[in-house]
Amino acid sequence: MKKIIYLLILCSAISAQGLDLREQKLTPKKGVMPKKQRLVPDDIPATIILDRRDSILKWKGGLKFAVSNHLGTLKIKQGRILLMKDKNFTGGRIEINMATMTNTDLSDPGKKERLIGHLRSKDFFDIEHFPTASLSIKSSKLIGKTNDGLYNVQITGDLTIKSTTKPITFNAIIDLDSKVKKATGTLTFNRTDFGVQYRAEMHLDNPDSFWNQLRSARDTTKDRVIRDEIEIEFEMNSLPGMLRK
Repeated sequence: MKKIIYLLILCSAISAQGLDLREQKLTPKKGVMPKKQRLVPDDIPATIILDRRDSILKWKGGLKFAVSNHLGTLKIKQGRILLMKDKNFTGGRIEINMATMTNTDLSDPGKKERLIGHLRSKDFFDIEHFPTASLSIKSSKLIGKTNDGLYNVQITGDLTIKSTTKPITFNAIIDLDSKVKKATGTLTFNRTDFGVQYRAEMHLDNPDSFWNQLRSARDTTKDRVIRDEIEIEFEMNSLPGMLRK
């Protein structure tokens, strides 16, 4: 009987020692806090995705020597912009669907159709062969803040139209702190830089140009010269939030 009692006491001691060891493993050491890991390093940009349905481009072009402008709209195909923690852009690309070109200043449907048809033709943007234009963002510079707390940003990039790429710089007022990012501003480019030379003012003083081949007087034909500069007023809105790798 004594042997049985001793054996029970020995088993109880071994079990108690095992429980004590498990408790030691489960009890964290005092004064040691787990390190907080940074989910996204500061040197990795966030991706802003533009909302193509809620972003709009408004174009303006017209005659050089007469007060006559045509207005219209364009829509983007897609757009992504890379934003660093310091609020500067390090890259991005916005694609414009040239087939979405519309006219908004003419009330006559027939005139609207003829104008847009001409702008889509080889005389201008040749949309059949070049259906997409694009803006590649290279960098940006914070100029300051508006009274509303928005950022005044100078953006530098490359504009591609009809497979010709030219550098471009423009300013935008951008809301970078809201869940939905918003950018507004105006971009101006010279159409002749991209091979769009129909009735261009750049040929007006060229004796070999089509202006001097017209039968009517040169002063009369001046009223038909189309400005080389085209203005694009933009309002870009993003999808809510940002993506991070």
